Amino acid sequence: MPLIFKQLNSDHSIACWRHIEDNSFFEEKMSYRSYASHPERKKQQLSSRMAILELDPHFPFDHVENDCNGKPFLRSSTTSFSLTHTKEIAGAIISHQYLVGIDVEKI
Repeated sequence: MPLIFKQLNSDHSIACWRHIEDNSFFEEKMSYRSYASHPERKKQQLSSRMAILELDPHFPFDHVENDCNGKPFLRSSTTSFSLTHTKEIAGAIISHQYLVGIDVEKI
């Protein structure tokens, strides 16, 4: 399991995942399905969702919507979360108290 970072705090939690698995690994472990057409883009999306499941094993993917800028949010919830992914790393942050955002970039 390539979970490379996990930090649980009282006001927010963060996880990062190095995605080296095949897409089938993620699809066997969670209900979320990516509709990306490119296999690498699909892997990035799946691994960022896997990171958020590390923080909340019952994360309600079926309640996620996108705002006018494409940022996902939970409908009818005060929980804030953010997802990010690059070619090698995916990450997630979640908070029940604050608006949060996360971005990973290869330097």
